[in-house]
Amino acid sequence: ASQARPKRHVAARACDRCRTNRIKCDDNQPCKHCRTRGLECCKGRPSERTDRPTTLEYPLVTAAAAGAPSCFPCESVALSSTVMAGDIETLRSRVSELEAQLQKRNSIELPPSSLPSPPDSVDANGVAQRPGRRQWQGFWKAPAHGQQEQYYYGPTSLDFFVHRLGNHLESNKHQPQLSDALQIAASLDQVPPARGDHHQMQPFTRRQEENLLSLFWQSYHSIFPILDENELRTHYNALWAADSATRKPSVLVDIILALCMQYSTAAIASGAIMVDIEPSHSGWEGRSLFDRCQETLQNQIIEPSIPALQCYIYSTIYLVNASSFTMAHAALSSAANVAHALGINHEPPEDMSDSRRSLYRRLWWSLYHLDSLLGLTLGRPYTVHSAESTLDASEPDPSSAPISTSNAAFYEGVNWSSYHYQAIRLLATIRTVAVLLSSKCNEAMAANNSSSIYSNSTQLETIASFLRQSVISLQDWVNEVPSPLRLRRKENGEPFSAAKCQIEFDTFAPLWLQRQRVLLELLYHTTLQYLYRTFIQFPSADNGSESLGPAIATTSDTNAVSALNHAMATINIVHQTLTETDLLNSWHRAYQYLWEATLTVIGYTQARPLCPFTTAAHQTLVIAIQALDLLASNGITAAGIAAQLTRELNA
Repeated sequence: ASQARPKRHVAARACDRCRTNRIKCDDNQPCKHCRTRGLECCKGRPSERTDRPTTLEYPLVTAAAAGAPSCFPCESVALSSTVMAGDIETLRSRVSELEAQLQKRNSIELPPSSLPSPPDSVDANGVAQRPGRRQWQGFWKAPAHGQQEQYYYGPTSLDFFVHRLGNHLESNKHQPQLSDALQIAASLDQVPPARGDHHQMQPFTRRQEENLLSLFWQSYHSIFPILDENELRTHYNALWAADSATRKPSVLVDIILALCMQYSTAAIASGAIMVDIEPSHSGWEGRSLFDRCQETLQNQIIEPSIPALQCYIYSTIYLVNASSFTMAHAALSSAANVAHALGINHEPPEDMSDSRRSLYRRLWWSLYHLDSLLGLTLGRPYTVHSAESTLDASEPDPSSAPISTSNAAFYEGVNWSSYHYQAIRLLATIRTVAVLLSSKCNEAMAANNSSSIYSNSTQLETIASFLRQSVISLQDWVNEVPSPLRLRRKENGEPFSAAKCQIEFDTFAPLWLQRQRVLLELLYHTTLQYLYRTFIQFPSADNGSESLGPAIATTSDTNAVSALNHAMATINIVHQTLTETDLLNSWHRAYQYLWEATLTVIGYTQARPLCPFTTAAHQTLVIAIQALDLLASNGITAAGIAAQLTRELNA
């Protein structure tokens, strides 16, 4: 008889690092691996596994793959009941390491805050960079119109995802023309068209301007509450002399009117608003007013002031709507400089009125909101950091909401400014996860001496598992969103779920609240795509076919399906909202949410053509085309180009 092989010694409890990286561990504390590398050695529960999806996810995904049901797997990230306590301890340990690194670089002790404080005060990755340190980079792309300088787009950006998709179409599908068309039309960062002779436009009458301003209070003012309504009305009335046909100049009124013109395309097309708008490219309605505002801000000596800060913030929003994100980022930097000069990032003096103190806080957190959005969309370093602020970030007292004559003060316990607080909490949490994920990618690449997270399957799994654990923190936000701000579903469907369930619109709720419900959920699904979309891996000579089988085999596969589910949820929400309401008819961000989700679904179908989920994905693209056509009919011409491109890629 052959001699029995000696029994291999197996550690009773592997440490978190060895288990995550699938390397041999021992019973020492710290273990040999952590001791030789000078790392903290933490041991969780012996039965936990962090290198694969939680047990609850397997039957959900497998059932969907086998039966292609009408409801997709719920991806509301409600995973706290299925993840072992040790997984949470692993995440906490990692966060503690990063916080310790930050404390060495920043001796300022910050006040307690109910908002997450992302470790973003050092750099975009949240950790001090060393020369030669591995870092996962995006790519450089020359913008249109012959610009010589190239722009950089990081890994979370749509442009980087489209770049990877384009390389796949060109290299593996041999469709270079389609790849070129995709990368030109798909970008959400467009160079503005050449300026025409806008200054010859006839000035508006007071009635025309007031018709436009009536749109502002129900739209942008309820999303970015950065001014006092009564103060603006008083300021506007003072611009008109009793016998004058035109008003006095005002940069603040100019940029607000430009936003209203940009928003009003559908209303003007239907005849609801009687204003003659000069011919312009889609998204650049009101260009003459925008240009006049910028010229005044740049050419005249304007001291830092609250109106100047408001102008820069509204200019940022205008440029985001026009899909000119790089220019928006530059405008936001100017806004941040003014805010710092005014000390907006600090708790206001006690002798300041309560309304003014509230305005200061809303201004700063609106900057943080836009900065988080732009940083994630472009994959670039953040400009506004929570570590620079000493503001109280706790939820404001509902009774302290700014007075609005246009929006009802309360509805079922929330006021018109409640969305502002919840959106910031969501973005702060997503931003924290994105910073930690970026640091984890760099750490894994350094450990494996690789230049991409896709070059090593074990490395990719480690990163995928880390993300899966990190997004658990979103569940607290989901649980705490007030019921009146939740977008209700029919047939007991859950809000903030990727399940394909019809929306139950509450037509009795105020218009501002109806729109806020839709926008908050779209923001949730879109920001999760930024994180999960990384794991849609396109086939290559190195990794072979990426087609999924009847079951989800790895955590990276699960994350890719999550990206698909959140993208399909976005498409379904936008489509139903456009067909049953007019809440998003002229909302440029709705087009951007829809187009970004459509490209995520297209990318998934191209990467995994044989996956069981791909059939449902193709069906959802048909819905996306219908929604894009609706937006095009409402004056957003870029949506028509996007619809045609989607038809070609879904053929």
